[in-house]
Amino acid sequence: MLEFKAKSEKVASALYWITSFFPDQEPLKWEIRALASELVSLAVSLRENFFKDRDLVLYEARTNTLKIVGLCTIAKNANIVSLENFNLLNEELNKCLAVLDYPLNIFDLLNAQPVKDKMK
Repeated sequence: MLEFKAKSEKVASALYWITSFFPDQEPLKWEIRALASELVSLAVSLRENFFKDRDLVLYEARTNTLKIVGLCTIAKNANIVSLENFNLLNEELNKCLAVLDYPLNIFDLLNAQPVKDKMK
C-alpha cells in the first residue's frame, strides 16, 4: 500500500492546487479538499495497518476516490475545472483505484456486491 499512499498524496496535492482557483464560496472546493485529506489519511492507515478491518478501510478508500471522481465531474460539467485538468485528475484517480484493485468499469460497478455483508 506504499504505492497507494504516494498516489493519494499526489492526487490530494493536485486537488488542492486546482481547487485553489475555485471561489471560497464554492461548496465543491471544500468538499473536494475534505475528501482529498481523508483519502491521504486512509492511505496512511492502510500502510501502517492501524485498522483491524482492512476490508472496511479499503472500501472507504474506494468509496472516497469515487466520490472525488464524481465531484470533479460536476466541476468539469459546471466549467469550474478545465477538460485538460479533469482528464489529468481522472487518470490519476483511476491509478489510485487500480492500486486498490478496484475496477472503474461501469458494468463492474453495476454488478458489484455490497460490502456491508463483509462488515458484520
